[in-house]
Amino acid sequence: MLYEKVNVSFHSRVNVLLGAVVASTFGDGLVPAAFAIQSFRLDHSGRLLTAVLIALWAAKLISSLILDKIPASRFPARLMIASDTGRAIAQAGLVLWMILTPDLWPIAMVLSSFLYGLCAPWFGPHRFSLLSIILNDAERHKANSVLAMTSDALFLAGPLVGTTLTLGLGFTKVLIIDVITFALSILFISYYWNSSHEETKTQNKDLFFTPTESTRESGSLPSWVNSGLSSWLVVSIAIGFLGSAAPTVVMGTFGESTWGWIAVAGSAGSLIGSFISNYSILKNRQWNLLQCVLCVAYILHLSALSFSSTILVIAVATALSGAITAISGIIWDVMGQEFDTAERVHRFAVRDQIVNTVGIPAGMVIFAALGASTPTAFYLVMALLAVAALLCLQQRSIPTDKFRRTYVD
Repeated sequence: MLYEKVNVSFHSRVNVLLGAVVASTFGDGLVPAAFAIQSFRLDHSGRLLTAVLIALWAAKLISSLILDKIPASRFPARLMIASDTGRAIAQAGLVLWMILTPDLWPIAMVLSSFLYGLCAPWFGPHRFSLLSIILNDAERHKANSVLAMTSDALFLAGPLVGTTLTLGLGFTKVLIIDVITFALSILFISYYWNSSHEETKTQNKDLFFTPTESTRESGSLPSWVNSGLSSWLVVSIAIGFLGSAAPTVVMGTFGESTWGWIAVAGSAGSLIGSFISNYSILKNRQWNLLQCVLCVAYILHLSALSFSSTILVIAVATALSGAITAISGIIWDVMGQEFDTAERVHRFAVRDQIVNTVGIPAGMVIFAALGASTPTAFYLVMALLAVAALLCLQQRSIPTDKFRRTYVD
């Protein structure tokens, strides 16, 4: 059954998906703080938390690579439901294991994290594809902005709420709340159960497109996408590096109480950027220039951490990079959702996810290997950003809508 987006208002179409995103993202926001606290309780050395994170990111990478090899789903909402179901099973299974075998909690946490990581990557790209189905070209920018603002607000509150609930209710009860949020998300997403791409309105009801030669060609991406993904890889490395370096430097220089304010500044900047993107005068063909500005913003962010002795300067630099990341990311997403085939939309979303899955941990590894005792790590990441900025300047302008949606080289 083809989703009749013409006959349903924009708000009706977006609000149901927004409910699913709120439920799913709220649950995701609780988990990191809860796992960090419980891991520390079980192992003060940090080895357990490290094992949990390695299992999570390794599983995410495995799933993302699998997603890149399979054809696009005919019904993306069904894969979103499968993702939420798998993550709910991971959390519910952990609760059951912790009740039945209280002496084996560390093993259970690592296994649950791995299963969670295997299921999580199936949600984002298929939500990306679903937006391309239920919205027209004029609506996608606004919808992506609304969803980004909602996610930013939830991630801003997530660590605080997760910490409060874990300390007040306990780890297992937080997991149960997480399972409930996934159940609510599934309920909302089921509204789109039969939503499919217009090109899939055929007699074939298979869940995935048959990977014929024509569909393989329809999944080919133009060269500007690969150039853009390369710049996002560098930005993701910078984000991962800052995820480890920023709290270390800030707390070491200004005290533990100051880090919370810097984290809030980054989240607030991202929220403001998502709001500004609704009124952005930038055209899609100027995205490469905006990405260049983003790379420069992260260079300034790293410079502020390295050289500034004023916490306000670091806060402003953090908010600035967060805001420009949100604006550039939203425009980038809209461009990917405007491709003319489901295969291209799917391939764009999956490869974008792979870039983040690889880049963020790579940035953390760079910091772990080189540390904050010397400026070498900071200079290395700034050099990568400078190269990415120069490459963005040399890129040809992003094609116009009509050309972008049909052009493959």
